[in-house]
Amino acid sequence: MLAELALHHLDVVLAGQAAPRNPNLRLTSERLVDSSVEWYGPAALVGRTERGRFPQSLDDLPVLLPTGHSALRTTLERWFEAQSLRPRIVGEFEDSALLAVFAARGFGVFPVSRLGAHDVGLMRGLRLLGRSEDVKEEIHAIRSRRGQHHPLVRQIIATAGA
Repeated sequence: MLAELALHHLDVVLAGQAAPRNPNLRLTSERLVDSSVEWYGPAALVGRTERGRFPQSLDDLPVLLPTGHSALRTTLERWFEAQSLRPRIVGEFEDSALLAVFAARGFGVFPVSRLGAHDVGLMRGLRLLGRSEDVKEEIHAIRSRRGQHHPLVRQIIATAGA
């Protein structure tokens, strides 16, 4: 997608991390928002005991995570290490909505940004396990210099800054 931006086929890409530095592409990145991460799971897995032991309860629960190349996964791996956690990962997903579907069907607990946790359709039937306040998921706007003049791109940047 970065090549498409550089070729002016796209005006903006919203991504979980900034564009890599490459002067040949002439792209700029701007962090629009960051949001702490919350953990949810089905009622059968998320009881009072698990909530009270969070985050250590992640060692005892089946865990669903984003795939290894996502920015959030890298952040979570560092957090697991800092917390001395070794979760049992039972599934990895590219799509956060599909991840939530597997959780709702009882397959495990999963992380979601606080912003995404407000999506009732995504979270139906799931319970809050705990909050990882020091783990942040970021959203960046990546654009070409030419794309910064597009009215919709300017509106996205302005709305995020408000």
